[in-house]
Amino acid sequence: MVRRWWIDGAITGVVLFLGFGWALLMPGKTALDPLGALLLVAGVLPLLAYRRAPLAVLVANVAVAVGYHLSDYPHEALIPATMVALFAVARYGNRRRTLLVLLTVIALTERAPGDRRDRLDPGRLRRG
Repeated sequence: MVRRWWIDGAITGVVLFLGFGWALLMPGKTALDPLGALLLVAGVLPLLAYRRAPLAVLVANVAVAVGYHLSDYPHEALIPATMVALFAVARYGNRRRTLLVLLTVIALTERAPGDRRDRLDPGRLRRG
């Protein structure tokens, strides 16, 4: 068996670099402070185990991401880590688990509060 721990470490490092770069170049409502940096690192570090326990990595990432996003830190910074975790579940999990995760992500995305411009009534904007 070929040890691929260094590849996992390199991917985690690149994702962490992208996250910090994104957070510093495109700050959101709340700039990245020490707590935000700690949450960002905590959301990315589980990627070190994405081959061995992909679902646990995704759950850990999402658990940290909830606190990170509720604190209104730059939302885009955790997207690369979440995408790698979702890929790991799809790649290293079975089909049933992949389908379950996909349906859960779609359901949560549809129910998440946020920008719903595409669902606004155009007439309501003109009535002022």
